[in-house]
Amino acid sequence: MIMAPTAVPTSSFALRSILEKEKLNGTNFADWSRNLRIVLRQDKKEHVLEEPIPDVPTENAAAAIKTAYKKACDESLDVSCLMLAAMNSDLQKQFENIEAYDMIVALKGMFETQARTERFEISKNLFGCKLAEGGPVSPHVIKMVGYTQSLEKLGFPLSQELATDLILASLPESYGQFILNFHMNGLDKNLTELHMMLKTAEGSVKKCNNHVIMVQKSTSFKKKAKTWIKKKGKAKVSDKIQTDKPKTKTKSGPTQENECFYCKELGHWKRNCKKYLADQKRNGGTKTSTTGEFLSLEFGNHLKQCGIVPQLTPPGTPQWNGVSERRNRTLLDMVRSMMSQSDLPLYFWGYALETAAFILNKLTPKSDKCFFIGYPRETKGYYFYNREEDKVFVARNGVFLEKEFLSKGVSGRKVRLEEIRETSENVSTPTEHLLDEQIVVEPVDKAPAPRRSKRPRQLPTRYGHDILLLNNAIAAYFDYEIWQMDVKTAFLNGNLHEDVYMTQPEGFVDPNNASKVCKLQKSIYGLKQASRSWNIRFDEEIKRFGFIKNKEEPCVYMKVSGSTLVILILYVDDILLVGNDIPMLESVKSSLRKSFSMKDLGDAAYILGIRIYRDRSKRLIGLSQEMYIDKVLNRFNMQNSKRGFLPMAHGINLSKNQCPTTTDERDKMSDIPYASAIGSIMYAMICTRPDVSYALSVTSRYQADPSEGHWTAVKNILKYLRRTKDVFLVYGGDEELVVNGYTDASFQTDKDDYRSQSGFVFILNGGAVSWKSSKQETVADSTTEAEYIAASEAAKEGVWIRNFITELGMVPSASSPMDLYCDNNGAIAQAKEPRSHQKSKHILRRYHLIRELVDRGDVKICKVHTDLNIADPLTKPLTQPKHEAHTRAIGIRYLK
Repeated sequence: MIMAPTAVPTSSFALRSILEKEKLNGTNFADWSRNLRIVLRQDKKEHVLEEPIPDVPTENAAAAIKTAYKKACDESLDVSCLMLAAMNSDLQKQFENIEAYDMIVALKGMFETQARTERFEISKNLFGCKLAEGGPVSPHVIKMVGYTQSLEKLGFPLSQELATDLILASLPESYGQFILNFHMNGLDKNLTELHMMLKTAEGSVKKCNNHVIMVQKSTSFKKKAKTWIKKKGKAKVSDKIQTDKPKTKTKSGPTQENECFYCKELGHWKRNCKKYLADQKRNGGTKTSTTGEFLSLEFGNHLKQCGIVPQLTPPGTPQWNGVSERRNRTLLDMVRSMMSQSDLPLYFWGYALETAAFILNKLTPKSDKCFFIGYPRETKGYYFYNREEDKVFVARNGVFLEKEFLSKGVSGRKVRLEEIRETSENVSTPTEHLLDEQIVVEPVDKAPAPRRSKRPRQLPTRYGHDILLLNNAIAAYFDYEIWQMDVKTAFLNGNLHEDVYMTQPEGFVDPNNASKVCKLQKSIYGLKQASRSWNIRFDEEIKRFGFIKNKEEPCVYMKVSGSTLVILILYVDDILLVGNDIPMLESVKSSLRKSFSMKDLGDAAYILGIRIYRDRSKRLIGLSQEMYIDKVLNRFNMQNSKRGFLPMAHGINLSKNQCPTTTDERDKMSDIPYASAIGSIMYAMICTRPDVSYALSVTSRYQADPSEGHWTAVKNILKYLRRTKDVFLVYGGDEELVVNGYTDASFQTDKDDYRSQSGFVFILNGGAVSWKSSKQETVADSTTEAEYIAASEAAKEGVWIRNFITELGMVPSASSPMDLYCDNNGAIAQAKEPRSHQKSKHILRRYHLIRELVDRGDVKICKVHTDLNIADPLTKPLTQPKHEAHTRAIGIRYLK
């Protein structure tokens, strides 16, 4: 008997075609995911995306369990093949060997920002959609129904009642009667029925009102309507306003019989009542202008309900115009300032407005008149004496009323001072008494004048820090121990191989041999060869313990014994021990103690000013420089500044044209520690903060002659660091230990010499281990040339990383070519298949090294979509959503 092959339903093929029409490319994840679930629902395999494959059954398991496991594996294989077939080639290579469940989880993590952004835009359009007065209602309802359906497709459906309320709330006031009838009758209609009802009611809704209230300066009201003007013959309707002025009627003053409606006394009216005027002045009121904005009947009734008495401004006083508008603008400015200083949601603006109004109503005078009495010695500012509080205090700012003082013309008084002689032990100066009772208002730290240099500035090489990052990434993956030790007086351990003499130190001079000098037997601090002699001595001792020096990095040593290993990393006098066997680590510690004077610091917590945080349950290691950033902010008086959202705003361009042009401007900038701030930020960038690399690379070019605009850009970096000082550079979470590189370039970003910006970053175990953002040394003629130069520089760094981890022997993927992702097809073609082209003949020969590295198998250059290239923030300023997405992909994020 011949078995016929299982027939696949025709409808299944038709449904699968929707995935082939629009493959996943990184920007259409929401639509692609929805289409995928439709196809799997037809095949009854949607559960594959909801739950992982069960564990492998044991050999003695029941046959039903083995059958269920085999079925689950087959279904997962079918779904994963279907998902791979519906992706572009780049994503296929990335998820080629991943199961269906793990694949959909990874895709959600990659593209959840896109879905979140799409949901935000739809919600924003839905809640902000309003129908204009007189506009057609049918297209408006169709559009709002479409927004609700889009939210439902994204997994956030709105209830029927909420969608109905949103549509009714978007209608203009002319539909008020329809909305009232809808609620009074308790109608329960779906959106389609509501649409039909609104189309029916549209014809009966009045488009405009027949009567308009006109306002005159006399605060009287007149109706503008059609008036009948009688002429000879038939009466004719006129649309003009009747312009006949009413006859003025003179009014006499109050008589003795007139009674006041307020105090019930005779002889005056309410408007002349002294008691009424006094009560109004005490209780307060609201002042409005007579130009017509606040003279409507509705506004008047509202004021009466709230108990507010309106006070109209007198006519002919233009200086009173706009008082309400200016006060409203002041309140809004205060609200914006308070909301920008906090991380609260925007719907708290009402509380901010109430707070602003309370502050303005209760605010005391901003300044007091005081007497200037002198200058303090310990801080900048002035000594002032407040006569009312009888206190002396220090203030930095003050307005000196010199003209007012001289205009008084008051002669001074004669004061006799008697000389009192006391012993020196009891003498106290008047300044000391002032200092005892002073109140310091705002101390100012005087920063030292920076040293200026005309030589070109370059970013320093990242000595040793990439080694620390690589070893932390590996230790997080294998959950290795990380211990720390410190060498006491390290430079005193070096041996001298030449004769060095020194004068006898003060206080230890031999009186019998005062003319002689001392010959050094050991190295001491202050010798130029002290560091080298210490390294030679340590290298000799550590090799005696069985350690082997890494050929790619001389500060890294490794010892392997069977399955146990220890990695020793030396930073001058700080030692890190990384290993998987505690007894072996203890033996290394004891050996080091025998040779040197050591201090055991236990588990590594701080190294080189970097805090090391570990979550061993999740195999995560986070590096943070929060304490260092706080010190930097305090040093430059930025600890209370606003919190910046970007290190450099999108669209900012700095150039030498902004440099000072006058002597006064240069003198003003000479007191600003520009170069010191650049150096302080640079250390944070080198260690754990690649997200500020581009901003620092741009601002560091103007250290020789900075301007206020350049200093503002540096302060923006400090503001951004203040907001993000709590973030960590996190390693962990990857299933495979693989190094991936990303390179990018921006074409001719420098406005002075038209050179491009290069940037690269290498990722290992979910975090960045090496990065760089720098201006290219030559002018690129095209974007392809700029990307090619950037890829060549990144490839050299990638070869070093590959050689280093290959010698460690703990990264299995190091034997394969390292993937280097680039988003420019022309640069990839030049690196893979070199051709002699007219536009590439002028490229410097040293940049063609990447071709040899690709042919040798050290580097494999691959294509990546521009939106997925995480080296993008190292070459240009980005918008906040894109910058934050790339920053998270680099590994910079918060840890709970």
